[in-house]
Amino acid sequence: MQEVAYDARGEHIARRSVPAGEGTPEDEILHDVYEHDAVGREVRHTTPWGAVVKTDHDRLRAEVTESASSTCWRAPAGVPPPRP
Repeated sequence: MQEVAYDARGEHIARRSVPAGEGTPEDEILHDVYEHDAVGREVRHTTPWGAVVKTDHDRLRAEVTESASSTCWRAPAGVPPPRP
């Protein structure tokens, strides 16, 4: 089973559970949490284990920073960051 919750406008995934068995208690289900900016770009992703990946966008590039580390990826604006 996997649970997916969308933002208030129903446009972007706000929370997605890690796949779990049907009988898994609600308080044991782990989630990825996503935040988006006003134009729908992902700006923050918090993993189930608490790691945070922030993405700063400007007109010319996207800069991704993982918690407790330095910038790990840069690209022109409009190019999505690679998924781990």
